[in-house]
Amino acid sequence: MSKPTLAELQEENLALRQRLEEAEAVLHAISTDGVDAVVVQREGETQVRMLLQEAESALRDREDQLQLAKGAAQLGIQDYDLQSGRIQWDERAGDLWGIDPSAPLTIAAVVASVHPDDQAGFHAALTRARASPRDARYSAQFRVISSRDKKSRWIEANGKVFFNAGRAVRLIHTVQDITVRKLSEVTLRDSEQQLRALADTLPQLAWTARPDGSIEWYNQRWYEYTGTTPEQVEGWGWQSVHDPAVLPQVMDAYQKSLITGVPFDMVFPLRGADGVFRSFLTRTMPLRDEQGRIVRWIGTNTDISAQLALETALRVQDRRKDEFLATLAHELRGPLAPLSSMLEVMELADADVVQRKSARQTMQRQLGHLVRLVDDLLDVSRITRDKLSLRKQCLELAPIIQQAVETCRAAVQDAGHKLEFDLPNTPIHLDADAVRLVQIFSNLIHNACKYTDPGGRIAVTVKREDNEVRVSVKDSGIGIPADKLRSVFELFVQVDRALERAQGGLGIGLTLVQRLVSMHGGAVRAYSEGAGAGSEFVVTLPVLAESSDVPAVAPSTTDETRSARRILVVDDNRDSALSMARLLKIVGHEVRTVHDGLEAVQAAEDYRPEVVLLDIGLPQLNGYEVCEAIRRQPWGQDMTIIAISGWGQDSDRQKSKEAGFDGHLIKPVAFTDLKRLLAQPQRA
Repeated sequence: MSKPTLAELQEENLALRQRLEEAEAVLHAISTDGVDAVVVQREGETQVRMLLQEAESALRDREDQLQLAKGAAQLGIQDYDLQSGRIQWDERAGDLWGIDPSAPLTIAAVVASVHPDDQAGFHAALTRARASPRDARYSAQFRVISSRDKKSRWIEANGKVFFNAGRAVRLIHTVQDITVRKLSEVTLRDSEQQLRALADTLPQLAWTARPDGSIEWYNQRWYEYTGTTPEQVEGWGWQSVHDPAVLPQVMDAYQKSLITGVPFDMVFPLRGADGVFRSFLTRTMPLRDEQGRIVRWIGTNTDISAQLALETALRVQDRRKDEFLATLAHELRGPLAPLSSMLEVMELADADVVQRKSARQTMQRQLGHLVRLVDDLLDVSRITRDKLSLRKQCLELAPIIQQAVETCRAAVQDAGHKLEFDLPNTPIHLDADAVRLVQIFSNLIHNACKYTDPGGRIAVTVKREDNEVRVSVKDSGIGIPADKLRSVFELFVQVDRALERAQGGLGIGLTLVQRLVSMHGGAVRAYSEGAGAGSEFVVTLPVLAESSDVPAVAPSTTDETRSARRILVVDDNRDSALSMARLLKIVGHEVRTVHDGLEAVQAAEDYRPEVVLLDIGLPQLNGYEVCEAIRRQPWGQDMTIIAISGWGQDSDRQKSKEAGFDGHLIKPVAFTDLKRLLAQPQRA
């Protein structure tokens, strides 16, 4: 049997006291009945005395139990006479209230010690208990202000109202100091509020679930993302934001965790308020009590859709990189093979003049192809690192288109294509970089050549529309699938890599086109009806307003047949230095070669050349140091010093200019560019 409560002990004590009073009244009545009832008196008295002894023993036991319970729970007892308003209480109750328990007190005086904020609740609890004999339980929590130290403490009162003829006559209840518990509850409540506020600031969706898995609380982020209300998702309503196709798998895994207590860890989609499903990493951990029983589950959903998209993009880029490296190796070997073969042809003793000339032309074409590959790679590197700058000027578009067409004419003729172009009669002027515009349109024409079967048609059309010019390059080639129309501009993308379609290229040409067009403030788009239906690339660029002040581009007046110059060639690659010297001597120049930086400075002082062709990467002293050393000498002030380097970034050109160079040519040097620089007047 369970132990009686303190209130039950109090009720039993009261009942025992009443029985004692009744027994004593009976005993008194018997003792006054007279001599005739002696026998009855003695028998009755004996029975009554036995009852009294039993009742007194039971009362003592109950009082002992009551005192033990009071001491263990640190309880005080208050006894209210509801008719007279008088109160009796023990020492412990007096300590809690800070009042001498022997002093006569009334209910009104006690109520005055209750904290003002709690007096209404105090009265309401008492009124409820006095209202009905069938439910006369009294329970209240309130603060009292001690009459001794004026400190406030929380009191919990529990007891019962006793009735007589339907009227409440007496209230007996215990009082207990619960200040520590109340402070703990406040601290706990504050902690919970802080934790909930923290949970609401998390980027994750967070929630807690009951032991059976039904969810009881979500953080604010959950409602913001899903657009649901607490009523919609309470319990098992969270299933409404899951993908129906994936939900059975989620439920299977979740139920296994609920049964086994193993943490839940799974990636699945959740629908947002916008109706879009995003991938979330969901993790759930069980909270256990001291006996190891699960009392709650705590879970979070972390949006990893961006991370998964990035991983996918990285995998695609990694695959494209591998394809690009394989393509690069193929493209580099392509021109190297005919270069090697033509060298052998030129070495043959019986090779005639026609064969040698043809070999030289082949080598020039293949060398140009190699140079174009390297230039495209460098341009992509500059653009992706935001290191490419435009040298804009006011220029006319028609000559740019014609130059781009001429650049591609050999490739068009080799493939047997028919190239048409339609230019407007009225000049169209742009604020643009001429070199980069030629690069844009020649790349598009080359691209059309590669992906059009022999004998195809390529049309270049220029049309002005308001403040823009529209340049179209359209072909009758293999076409572009609809799902590739946007990705063709991505780095290393080629529409068709089949061997029978292999036409060369690194898959970077269209990327360059898009970036360069964007830098000019324009846009480029691809159009196609699908495989085998040809394709069209349309470039739109802003045009300048019509003005009579638009300058015309004057033809070059540089005399490239200037008389012989005295030239010093400095290159640590002896083959490179000797081949350059031989070429310069053939066209009539006087040449000397050296192969390190210290030799270069000494040779410049001894030889006093008019022009120094100076490599940058040299032993002893690098090219920048050599140039600076020469410029410090009086005899080096008027020398023309031209950098010859494989480094061609804008920062490299700027650095050579700051070191004192007059020009910067990139290996392999185009001899026409070199002749142009050599034909310029002597440096002043």
